[in-house]
Amino acid sequence: MSRRSPALLLAAVLLAAGCSGSGDAADRGRALVVDLGCTACHTGADSGLGPSWEGRWGTDRPLEDGSTVAFDAGYVRRSLEAPRDEVAAGYAPTMPGFSVTDDELADITAYLESLAVP
Repeated sequence: MSRRSPALLLAAVLLAAGCSGSGDAADRGRALVVDLGCTACHTGADSGLGPSWEGRWGTDRPLEDGSTVAFDAGYVRRSLEAPRDEVAAGYAPTMPGFSVTDDELADITAYLESLAVP
């Protein structure tokens, strides 16, 4: 029986689980929203074609129909898959739908959450 370092075993478990840290997920999410073209409309200021994401995480988002929705992972998923179902107040329903994997959604969510106001 060979003796293995606990740190080496922990590293192997984390690697096998795909756990690379939330900072890495946020970085991947940022790169993904750039690659998908999201930042062409979501510019960081509410003067863009789409609303800003900065400081939105965990807040209630007013919708065009007068209702509100929590800006959370569920809202992000729904907005990507069916963007015309919950249109942000003050914006036209111009966003296209996107099909992303669960891992990509987790990365995008980590990025958007990193933009929350501390």
